[in-house]
Amino acid sequence: MTPDKGYNKQGLWLVMLATFLCLLPFVTKAFHVDDTLFLWSARHIQAQPYDFYGFPANWYGTTMSMAEINQNPPFAAYYIALVTLLFGWQEWPLHLAFMLPAVGVVAGTHVLAGHFTSRPRLSALIALATPVFLVSATNVMSDVLMLSFYLWALVFWVKGLERQRFSWLLAASLLVALAALTKYFALTAIALLFVYTVVQPGGFHRNKRTLLLLLLPLLVMFGYETLTQALYGRPMFTSAISYSVQRAASGWNHILDQGLTGLSFMGGCVASTLLIAPLLWVRRTWLIGGLALIVIVGGTLLMKGSLGGLILFADGNVRWLPVLQLVLFVVGGIHLLILACVDLYQHRNAASLTLFCWLVGTFVFATFLNWTINGRTILPMVPAAALLISRRLDLRATTGRSLQGVWLAVGLSLLLALCVTWGDFAFAHAQRHAAAVICAEQKSPARTLWFQGHWGFQYYMEQAGAKAVDFANPEIQPEDYLVVPGNNTNVYRPDRVFQELKSYRFPAGRVVGTLNGPPVGAGFYASIWGPLPYVFGRIPHEEFKLYRKVY
Repeated sequence: MTPDKGYNKQGLWLVMLATFLCLLPFVTKAFHVDDTLFLWSARHIQAQPYDFYGFPANWYGTTMSMAEINQNPPFAAYYIALVTLLFGWQEWPLHLAFMLPAVGVVAGTHVLAGHFTSRPRLSALIALATPVFLVSATNVMSDVLMLSFYLWALVFWVKGLERQRFSWLLAASLLVALAALTKYFALTAIALLFVYTVVQPGGFHRNKRTLLLLLLPLLVMFGYETLTQALYGRPMFTSAISYSVQRAASGWNHILDQGLTGLSFMGGCVASTLLIAPLLWVRRTWLIGGLALIVIVGGTLLMKGSLGGLILFADGNVRWLPVLQLVLFVVGGIHLLILACVDLYQHRNAASLTLFCWLVGTFVFATFLNWTINGRTILPMVPAAALLISRRLDLRATTGRSLQGVWLAVGLSLLLALCVTWGDFAFAHAQRHAAAVICAEQKSPARTLWFQGHWGFQYYMEQAGAKAVDFANPEIQPEDYLVVPGNNTNVYRPDRVFQELKSYRFPAGRVVGTLNGPPVGAGFYASIWGPLPYVFGRIPHEEFKLYRKVY
């Protein structure tokens, strides 16, 4: 295979078109999981643009201030507010609007790869063909929008250093600030830009004035802290850090479980690393090394017997399908860490150190510092992983190794990613369809229809006129109806004053699931549902029970 010769406009337009075509089938996806928080905030912003989180909401089973609920800064909500003001609240305009940052991520990977590898087009397509990117790009949350700003900040900084253009360096600093106002994780870009700069020829002393620009995002966040303290009586960035650390600290006594789950999410979310692995190493190395890792990881898991609530044995027999997926994903995660270490050892330059810090730092944060392990916190490492794979392919090409199988591996990766995205699409659709059917059948002027559960299900139930249960102030009257979903958050079995009337079941993806608790073990959005970001197998239907309050 002939490698791409640096950055070119034709390749850039090609990967942008590929991104659009991959996401187009999902523009009717139902609003899903935390989409609801951003939609609520956007609606409030349209009425009160200077008080973005100054309203009450029921997200944890009781009414609280949105400033306490939402652990993200508000830029994504402002973006939604603008789009919906122009085009309305239907799903497809918002998904089309969120295609722009998704295209920005792939395009940014292409441009940055032109500086770090000889295969920018391949790097961009590897990033596109990851399950975590495509799934995240079909939601209307802050993750892909933040990553687009984050990535282009790196692009402008690298270009600015190469050409000594102050305007580009300033643009990079402003993009970091904008990314941080979209999601707090973006502040890690400051560390990456610092590392990349000080490793340049001349190091710190030559570039110390340039580094002062990195204070700008910190000043912006200081202003944001001051503003939220004045508006809501709490500095929201500091509060988010405290919340995340406190929740993460509760899992530190299970450090092995956390590590294995983090590796599983990394390997599964960036599955292309496994499919391309045979082309990255000498055959003997990847065969022997891969087999050794599979034996070690498999043995460890079987000795444990379970991981993150996923039971690996049933009736004394090994549950081979989830075990095999778990082993492969963990091995894939280890492989990515090995790639980063080998690239750093072999190149020992600014690019290799930056990519190492980018990938390993994201893994550490997602696994040990965030309140839960999820695909959304793995997402920022995708461009780094794609660049590391391409850099390894560059090295292999110098040995005369044929790399014809690369495009087949990327094609299989894309097929896998599309299957996972379709599974998540089906799960979101099931929640919307359930809300529509249940409300159409059971909503009546003679009684109130209540429900438990949140996420997209809550958005559509409230849109249809049903009310969320407030456990701190229950108002359910005799003869009122209550809907309880089986697969949702903050859900409790009703007591004896409720009589079960009916059970609804809706299909939610036939062979792949992204959020199915035990015994399935898929927890793309939160590892408390399971240690796998997604699962192939028999996916249970979504079940909703209807109750009547008797007295």
